[in-house]
Order: sequence, then C-alpha cells, then structure tokens
Amino acid sequence: MQRIAQLIQVKDRDIAEYERIHAEVWPGVLETIAACNIHNYSIFRYNHLLFAYMEYHGDDWAADQAKMAADPVTQEWWKITAPMQLPMPDVEEGAWWKRLPEVFHTDAPHGRLNKRIASVIHVKEKAIEEYIRIHADTWPGVLAAIADANIRNYSIYQYNHLLFTYMEYHGDDWEADMARNADDAVSQDWWKITTAMLQPVPEAKEGAYDYPIPEVFHTD
Repeated sequence: MQRIAQLIQVKDRDIAEYERIHAEVWPGVLETIAACNIHNYSIFRYNHLLFAYMEYHGDDWAADQAKMAADPVTQEWWKITAPMQLPMPDVEEGAWWKRLPEVFHTDAPHGRLNKRIASVIHVKEKAIEEYIRIHADTWPGVLAAIADANIRNYSIYQYNHLLFTYMEYHGDDWEADMARNADDAVSQDWWKITTAMLQPVPEAKEGAYDYPIPEVFHTD
C-alpha cells in the first residue's frame, strides 16, 4: 500500500461551487476511484489550496491512472472540476496535482474510526532540512505517546514552507486524549525542539500551532 498526498489550487471564485459538488460526487466517479485501487481518499481545503490524501492498494499506479482517465464518466466530471483548479507552479510536467513528499508517518493497530483530521502549519525556511532530518528518526517515546492518544495513520507532508498533516482518531474522548498527550514528558521535550522550527499560519487561533482544515470530500 502506498500513501499519496497531493496539492492543487482552487480558484477563489469557485470555492463554494467546488465544495457543493463534492458533497455529492457522481456515483460513477466513486466507482472508478475504487476500481483503480484507491481507498481512504479525502480532500481538505486551506484557503485556495486543496490537500488530498489517499491510499493506493494496486500494483501499477500509472496503469490505474490511465484507466481512470479513460473512464467516460470521470472525463465528464473533470470537464466540470478542472476549470475550477489551477496546478501548483512547480507541478511536474504532464501532471495536474502536485505530489508531496512524506516527511513523517506512524501507525498502530486500528479500532473504531472516530474522525479524520488534517491541519496545516508553517515550517521556517531555515529549519526545513533539520525538521525533515529529525522526523526520519522520531523518538520512540513520542511515537508511543501518539499511539496512546488513539491517533492512527498519522502522516506529515511538505510543500515548500507548508506542512500538511493527516491523521485518524480512533478514540472516544478527543479532549482527554489530547490532554494526556500534552502531559507526556517525552513529547514535551520533543515539542521544545520542533516548535522552535515552526510558525502558525495566520488563521491559527492564539496559542495554537496547527490549523485544522475542513474536509471537502471523502470516499473509501
């Protein structure tokens, strides 16, 4: 299984309509997504940026993408959605969505899914390389605290100075689990290092770092 994150822009004038149609995506489009071995696919919006997360369970991504592109219903859907979007300036030649590198991932055995969560934060430009380096070898105690807080399938992706996070919460009391995580001594020491590298986006609440972004679309 591959985890894939992508980024694209939605035109300001089309945000409301984009969200409206994605609340009722055509059944044929959803069927093709599943037939192309894509599962747990969500799109979240941060201002004019659309952050997509998906899990690919096939063996040939290029072939499955070609299969999707050849589907007549999907083609008609794209005729509606494509004019609402703008590719990122540095998107790969021939691509529409910009694929993002994964900086961090951790997981644990899953229970009942409560909710999917995505957020965004700035990483200081001078700290990007160090942030990526330390997350390649995250302290075991930090990973244990994340699992103990009932957070599963937690990934961080980087686009320039922005970090997009995706996670799934499998507990029953989010506030209590977050408080317990905040009280963990190892996590506190980890945050002393990492928060110095970060800067909240302008929309973040006072005292908060991550800024939650709403889910526009989901299929599984």
